Amino acid sequence: RGIGRTMAEMFAAEGAQVVVSGRSVDKGEKVAQRIRDNGGDATFVRLDVADETSVQEAIAATIDRYGKLTTLINNAAPTDLVSKGFKPMHELTTDEWEAILRTTLTGNVFWASKYAIPHLIEAGGASIVNISSGGSMFGVPGISIYSAAKGGMNALTRVMAVEYAQYGI
Repeated sequence: RGIGRTMAEMFAAEGAQVVVSGRSVDKGEKVAQRIRDNGGDATFVRLDVADETSVQEAIAATIDRYGKLTTLINNAAPTDLVSKGFKPMHELTTDEWEAILRTTLTGNVFWASKYAIPHLIEAGGASIVNISSGGSMFGVPGISIYSAAKGGMNALTRVMAVEYAQYGI
């Protein structure tokens, strides 16, 4: 939905083979079908970025379907969790903290990139696009966990750019 759907449709319109992923099979299948109805090549793979095995399986399914991976877009954000967590940091629970970090930073960026990078290296030139937020740069009351996760994403993106530039990523 939202940014992810729009990016998938735009990539497909430019001729890319697209894997649409997400927790909702119904919504994901509809996006993939819409792309196919418009002449694009898309498939849906169920993915829960809070589950490491699910991330590994989604990368494997992409390779099985298309034989290679040249672009990874890390766009997941637990908006349902973030909207519930709009409160001062001292009122947040450890469970809320861990759930948002696990989805936004650990699964969405670390695991997805970790399992995709060997395939991106093999492709001989590739891209990782991490979708961050202005909330990572400005003090917005009530979104401390989300801001911390997106700030971590920004830092990790800079490090990955330096570590993997030698591979054309």
